[in-house]
Amino acid sequence: MDEFERATCVRDVANSTRRIVCRNASTVRASGGPHCRAHCNAILCSTTSSLPTLAPDVFRLRHVRPDISNLDRRLRVGAIVRTFLLQDWTTIRSSLGATFVQDIGGWLDLNGFSDVTCWIDIAEVSPPIRGSLSLQLQTSPTCDDANFVAMAPSLQLGTAAPFVQASSTPTIVRSATGLTTNSLMRYVRWTLTPTTTASWDVTFRIHAIAARSATFVPSVLPGCILWYRADLGVNLGGTSVLNWNDQSGTNDSNKNLTSVNAPTYTLADSNYNNQPTVLFANASSTYMTSTSFVTPVNQPNTWVIVGHIPTLSTVLVALASNDLTSTQQIARNSTLSEITMTANSTTLGASGTWSTPGVVLTEFYGASSALYYNNFTTPTTGSVGTGAGSGLNSLTLGSSDAASGSGDYWDGPIAEIIGYSGILSSASKAQLRNYLRGRYGLAIG
Repeated sequence: MDEFERATCVRDVANSTRRIVCRNASTVRASGGPHCRAHCNAILCSTTSSLPTLAPDVFRLRHVRPDISNLDRRLRVGAIVRTFLLQDWTTIRSSLGATFVQDIGGWLDLNGFSDVTCWIDIAEVSPPIRGSLSLQLQTSPTCDDANFVAMAPSLQLGTAAPFVQASSTPTIVRSATGLTTNSLMRYVRWTLTPTTTASWDVTFRIHAIAARSATFVPSVLPGCILWYRADLGVNLGGTSVLNWNDQSGTNDSNKNLTSVNAPTYTLADSNYNNQPTVLFANASSTYMTSTSFVTPVNQPNTWVIVGHIPTLSTVLVALASNDLTSTQQIARNSTLSEITMTANSTTLGASGTWSTPGVVLTEFYGASSALYYNNFTTPTTGSVGTGAGSGLNSLTLGSSDAASGSGDYWDGPIAEIIGYSGILSSASKAQLRNYLRGRYGLAIG
């Protein structure tokens, strides 16, 4: 116990406030650490360096998943707006420049919601002398410390303007996308950092009001059979993408992707409005595969890919099958200077470099096939092969058909892939175009 500094915890019965005092920490969990049984369950705080050796089952927080069973039940109700308590009334007091990080058990899992507004009540604040306190809301696509980034500009707390002061009126912070912030991903938490090393304390509470998109997400369009987005369903090992799970709602786990040679994760890609992307590298032969779908995807079908290839080289495949019987493929052929879609050895190509962030939409439908590049109104039309094997029974992402031997590896980021059975109506394409424009800041005609 000599490496720990005991914190003092006082519960105020009148307002259910927990008060935490820490005097020896560089990064501190605000609750949930090992407790002192002899002193009112006071939380024990430790220096970062001692966390793995002294209490790995408690402090290796990135390997622990919070209990979200109650939240899952509420999500299934299907309401547009939900209110959550991100943090109950809490007082934190310290004299060091430690960053306090919300305990993992309090993180919100807002899977299925598109944005969040936080109401922050500040009951009392005593900032360090000649300094302030920085309260930041953070978001992450995974339950992992390393992937949290700012969801909104930090609040600077103090006792006089221009700082946010104690007030009976809550301060409202909304998730927003900017050069230094990111839109809501999945998990939300708070951190608190003093700007100087001197005594300080603050009492606060945070409510979160999460909203689902009332107008559009890709899976609401009829016939959505596959949907991968880089901030959803991603399992990481460091920065390597180990798995990328389907979000279409078809409940076919065979559509989940597993890395053969893992691509890398970009948490905030400036080319895509600071949204996450998955980066494939031709030199490292990175690609991912699924197993055989429960229900094969036959023609007609529609595919949308958000991504690009910064450096063009021969044939680079974005999407193909992972079996010997289905033949659909979408690629960039630099020899022909075309973006191509292929089925049963018949290829339709459209002029385009795909060397800058963009969107490709393909409609596989025999002689009535179409390929759109950065527009959803004026396609290049023609034919692809039909008959047996002209659909897609499984998936290879970032390579040619892995079952017959991978190759032609993609060499750039992919932010999102959406698949539909059938051909989208003009109205559905307009909805999809508006969604992609807003999310990625792309100019799509």
